Amino acid sequence: MRRYFAICALGLWGTSLLAGPRPEPVLGERVVLTEQASSFPVSAAFRYLKDPSHQLEIEDLLRARRNAEFVPTRQTVPSFGYPRETVWVRAAVENRTPSEEFFLEIAYPVLDRFDLFVVANGRVVHTKQGGDLLPFSAREWKHRNFVFRLGLPRGTVSWVYLRVRSESAVQLPVTIWTRAAFTEKDHDEQAVLWIYYGVVMVMALYNLFLYFSLWDRSYLWYVASIVSVALLLMVQNGLAYEYLWPTLPGWNTQAQLATVCFMIFFSLRFARGYLRAWQNWRSSRGAH
Repeated sequence: MRRYFAICALGLWGTSLLAGPRPEPVLGERVVLTEQASSFPVSAAFRYLKDPSHQLEIEDLLRARRNAEFVPTRQTVPSFGYPRETVWVRAAVENRTPSEEFFLEIAYPVLDRFDLFVVANGRVVHTKQGGDLLPFSAREWKHRNFVFRLGLPRGTVSWVYLRVRSESAVQLPVTIWTRAAFTEKDHDEQAVLWIYYGVVMVMALYNLFLYFSLWDRSYLWYVASIVSVALLLMVQNGLAYEYLWPTLPGWNTQAQLATVCFMIFFSLRFARGYLRAWQNWRSSRGAH
C-alpha cells in the first residue's frame, strides 16, 4: 500500500515540476518581450469575452465596440470551468527585442478545439488552429502541448486572440518563449516525465513477477492500479495522445474519463485485497 501511495505522490511531484518557476506579471498588464527574459507568461494579461451564440469572428472583435466588451480574468492562469459558450481571450504583446521569432505554448493538452489569431497594425497576420479533436499529425509542432511559431514584428504591439470551444474544462496557461528557452525547458520536462514512467514500469514488472511467483491477486490489482494512475497522467500531460493513439482523436477526448474509471476500479480492488490479507494475517496471529 505504501508503494502505491509513493507512486501517486511521485506522479504529483513530477507534474508539479513541469510548471517550473516562471515570472508572473501584474494582472491585466501588457506583456512586454525584452532581452532580459526568455519566457513571458501571457495568461495573467488575458481579458475575456464569452460568446453564447458561437457566431463571433475575429473581424467582429476588431471593431471598437466589441473590444470594449472584454473584461479582465483576474487570474494568473484563467480557468473557465466547463463553459457552454465560446470563450474568447486576448492580450497585448509588445516586442522590444531584436528577434521576431518566438514560440507560443498552451500547456493544457486536453482542450478540444481553439483558434489562435495574431493581429498587428489592425490586421490578422497569423491564424492557427489546434485542439485534441484534430489528429496529432495536424499539429504545427509535434509536441504533447500546443506549440506554435510566432512572428512578432520588432518595436510594435501585437494582439494575441484565442477562441476556445471545448466540452472539457477550459484552462489557459499560455506562455511565449524564445527558441533556446523553450528547447531547454522541454528537455528538462521530458527527463522528469520519463524518469517517472520508468519507475512505474520497473515497479509494475517487479510486482507482476511476484504475482506469477505467488499467485496472489493483490499483486495483479496493484500493478493495474499504478499503471492506470500513470496512464491518467499521460493523458493529462499529452504524452498518451503523442505516443499511444495519435490517430484517434475521438478516443483521446474520452480517454481521461475512461482512465479515471480504470484507476478507481483497480485501486478499490487492490485496497479490498490488501485489507482482506491484513485481516487474515491478524486472524492467524490471534489464533496463536
